[in-house]
Amino acid sequence: MTFRNDYADRLLDGEYLDVIADVYTDLLGEPVAALIFFGATGVAFFIYQERAIIPVVMVTLIGGISLSTLPPGPSRVVIILVLLAIASVVYLMYQRALGSSRFRS
Repeated sequence: MTFRNDYADRLLDGEYLDVIADVYTDLLGEPVAALIFFGATGVAFFIYQERAIIPVVMVTLIGGISLSTLPPGPSRVVIILVLLAIASVVYLMYQRALGSSRFRS
């Protein structure tokens, strides 16, 4: 790990937001820092609204970009996990529909 000494120079030049972001992206990498930031934001939205629509939209928009930066091995694992998650959501929706009084025979 290398420490960049140009943070102070960039702060004096007025690049405040770039320095704040670079402190994390230099250490973790851009995809991991984005997942941490947007994951925490998505969890906060979910806890506040008690609905998952905003985190799902965030993952849909950001997930494809983050997935394309992964090497082939880990990206296959992530694709398999996403497919399992989609299958489990469909199964839960089916079970909820069966349990509803509208769908009982």
